[in-house]
Amino acid sequence: MKSPFTGGKVRLHQENAELIFRKEKFQYIYLYYQCEDTKERFTTTEIDEINLSQVYNQYRIKYGIPFPDEIKRIRQMYELSASKMSEILGFGDNQYRLYENGDMPSEANGKDD
Repeated sequence: MKSPFTGGKVRLHQENAELIFRKEKFQYIYLYYQCEDTKERFTTTEIDEINLSQVYNQYRIKYGIPFPDEIKRIRQMYELSASKMSEILGFGDNQYRLYENGDMPSEANGKDD
């Protein structure tokens, strides 16, 4: 990767960080790039997704919310479409599909018990 500031070299760094998600603090490893010439920090969409997924994963584990692949597997087990699963669960028309694609369900919608 090249620096968006100078076209020069960049270095991937990490540091401990804290993020508030749904009114709770979560610790995670913040990844970012730093331009070797200007020392400016930046991230990419991919790095942002990795950073955020660390927090999402902790939240899912803490509250027993299934991961997207588990959500999809549950639906496939019953051989239902995502829209039919949404209807059965009383969600909006496309809500289940959004959860399968990684959107974070509310704690009430996401409980696996």
